[in-house]
Amino acid sequence: LPKSVVEQEKRNILKQIRSERDKAQANGEKLDTKTDKELMEEYSDTVNKRVLLGYIFNKIAKQEGIEATDDELNSVLLNEINARPDLGNRIVEYYRNNPSAINYKRAEITEQKVVNFLISEVKTKEEMKTEKEVNDLVKALLEDDDSTTEDGNETNESETSSTSNEEVK
Repeated sequence: LPKSVVEQEKRNILKQIRSERDKAQANGEKLDTKTDKELMEEYSDTVNKRVLLGYIFNKIAKQEGIEATDDELNSVLLNEINARPDLGNRIVEYYRNNPSAINYKRAEITEQKVVNFLISEVKTKEEMKTEKEVNDLVKALLEDDDSTTEDGNETNESETSSTSNEEVK
């Protein structure tokens, strides 16, 4: 996985944890004393899985022509504004001044549409696979498409790692 993408996801998770800590502290709740480094070690597997899942969803979205429409984006933004009418103007300004936030919302919508697509297409068949076999399937899926380098640029090389042969479903 591209290190720059993984590092960005780590920063996002750390930011979310800090925000939750601030809210808990404001409510007088007892906080854990883990350092940022300890938290990142704890969430390392989660980060890698989230980034990998993002790449898989992106590939499916491309293959199936799934994307968020402007109407869907507007609907989500209006729902957000309607949920907090007291902050409506601030929400509008935030999205107006932060194109990356709009892109993030668009990605969330696309991701949900991919999930809905997968649910509609799923045909279940229970089959036992080892973790290595699952990793090989994921690697093959990613190799079918151009993979990316550490800086997110496309290349034809692919990297994955495989762990134990523990059986998974």
